[in-house]
Amino acid sequence: MLTHKLIPIRNSRLFPVLALLLAALILAGCTNASGGGAAPGGSGSSPEPAESWSFVDDRGITVTLPERPTRVVAQSTAAAALWSLGVEVVGVFGPQRLPDGSNDPTVGDVDLSRVTSLGEAWGELDLEKLAALKPDLIVSIMYTPPELWYVLPDVEPQVRAIAPTVGITVGQRSIKEAMQRFEELAGALGADLNAPQVAAARQRFEEASEELRAALAEKPGLTAMFGAGSLETLWVSNPPYYGDLSYFQELGMQILVPENPES
Repeated sequence: MLTHKLIPIRNSRLFPVLALLLAALILAGCTNASGGGAAPGGSGSSPEPAESWSFVDDRGITVTLPERPTRVVAQSTAAAALWSLGVEVVGVFGPQRLPDGSNDPTVGDVDLSRVTSLGEAWGELDLEKLAALKPDLIVSIMYTPPELWYVLPDVEPQVRAIAPTVGITVGQRSIKEAMQRFEELAGALGADLNAPQVAAARQRFEEASEELRAALAEKPGLTAMFGAGSLETLWVSNPPYYGDLSYFQELGMQILVPENPES
């Protein structure tokens, strides 16, 4: 699924609240360190003494480097999460700009004027630009591990040859677990998780959650459907596979699901 889209909801109050909550969810550092749980395959580790750095990602792969990475490239969702936690990336791939030139919600508050775009469309990842950036680490989300989102399987070995990769799972798990994993990674990369901007992000998340809960309570019969489409196909999202949709259900949203879901 390339993106989540809300298919018509006739409630003027819900639209801005949903937009805010979706943005808060994408800025994945919006929960406190006690939320969520350990990820499959291990958890991130704080930087070891100056001579080495390591992190265990959600594929169970341990990335070990001589020192803490400072030049990080990330898929847009991962870039948004890291940026909100104080880790500025040097390059981004995946959705970045809307037609009007503003940031795509997927990329959050990343300052696109300060990063190198490596491609926005599915399957579009400029390996020459990537190599020229000389990244220490490449980060992407995963819906179905071990596949890195926006990194095609036949390209992945070439990407890995440029720099080690880290995958954080966002599908089939609580959104708060995914948030926790990004906090662990950001902390390992040297972020101050008690910084004012992180506290502000957490507050925005909680406020948006409560606004959505209240708006949904006012419309008990309201239903929504999420999906993505092309000229040939419409995909309908099955909430258990998407942490954000599962969270919306927790807040009281009634989501239509496929009769015979495949994923």
